Amino acid sequence: NPFNPNNQSTTISFTTDKSADVTVDILDNNQVFKTISAGVGTGTRTVTWNGAGSTDNKTYTIRATASNTAGSNT
Repeated sequence: NPFNPNNQSTTISFTTDKSADVTVDILDNNQVFKTISAGVGTGTRTVTWNGAGSTDNKTYTIRATASNTAGSNT
């Protein structure tokens, strides 16, 4: 679901099978442009990016990172 200025936001969904602290990074040319915290939990969750600061006609990459409660990436 790419960011669409006409819709004003993009919803990013993901699922974790174990409790994890998840962060979602929006990347612009492999550089972190925006980080969204999804908090700690399990199952299917969503975060919303409103596109603030984005530029039309650009492609952004989404990277989700899940860490267990001990801080290790899972």
